[in-house]
Amino acid sequence: MKIEKNGTGFITAALLFSLVDPSPQGAGARLSALSDVTQALKDISGTLEGIRSFMSGIAFISKTIGYETILLFIFVIIFSIGFSSIGVPRGKASFLVSLTAVDALWVLWKASVNARFADFFPQMLKSNLIVLSPLIVVAILARIFPLLLASLKNAMLSPFRRMRVFSKKRLAGLHQEFRARSEALDGRIRSEMAGTDDEKITLSSVTIQTIKELKSTLTKLHAGKH
Repeated sequence: MKIEKNGTGFITAALLFSLVDPSPQGAGARLSALSDVTQALKDISGTLEGIRSFMSGIAFISKTIGYETILLFIFVIIFSIGFSSIGVPRGKASFLVSLTAVDALWVLWKASVNARFADFFPQMLKSNLIVLSPLIVVAILARIFPLLLASLKNAMLSPFRRMRVFSKKRLAGLHQEFRARSEALDGRIRSEMAGTDDEKITLSSVTIQTIKELKSTLTKLHAGKH
């Protein structure tokens, strides 16, 4: 072997010597190199597994709802951002305008390739229903459970409402007013019941006025006026 030629023979010999070097230093170097290769292979394997899982998830979603639905949702988001930037109110307004625009482009594109409306309309309808499903669910809940939504709203806002604070003098005055008007109403109702033997009783204007006065007192207590 002529190691003088371009120095390649010397480099080859050095590499071979490092591989068969029986010294402890050579063995340590080989173990370190093997450990690095093993870790690199593990990293590559983990990366490939992550990519495979991601692609499997995409494939599952696409198979479940259709890739058209995914594209529709992506383009609606993009259009919504664009419409919001030119003044269309954000939220439901820009979302619905964007959906209408994307649907129009979908129809125009299908028409440009001479596709029959009946062939793509079922998938288009399905995709729109899936994209609109959150808004539809909220609208149904708002119709069916208005009291529930109001209760939830009150529960969420109640910690932020101001405390009802009265001066002692003001509260004593309202208490006296409440007792006087509640006793007056109690007397009016007793009088109404004692004045007739009919099963149905029509309240007089005086009694109704007494109810309004008591309600006014309760409103003051609820509002927390000083």
